[in-house]
Amino acid sequence: MEYTTVKVHRVVKEKLASYAKLRALTLGAAISRLLEEESLRSLLSQIVSLLEEQNRLIVEIKCILAETHRGKTTFARRETVQEGVQLDSFPEFIRDNPWLDVLSRRGQNVQEKS
Repeated sequence: MEYTTVKVHRVVKEKLASYAKLRALTLGAAISRLLEEESLRSLLSQIVSLLEEQNRLIVEIKCILAETHRGKTTFARRETVQEGVQLDSFPEFIRDNPWLDVLSRRGQNVQEKS
């Protein structure tokens, strides 16, 4: 391990010495711990920011759910325009086909439910 000296103001050195003495550390160990604490403080700040964003999103989701339960949510309905088809022009086997009625109502059940 290689050592070096650092020049700091006397007030800073005295504060660092007091910090180190209370924790039974050398000045070098106190500096190392303070650097680690600063790294942790930065991570905690990021975590707090993320939690605040998460809480904001939760409140937004709760509002949306509450509106949905109260029936205030609006859904876009698709309107269909039915064109009248003259079956008289088709051959008899098509006009008498029961599936024409079923197919003509297709999609209406989905629209009525929403």
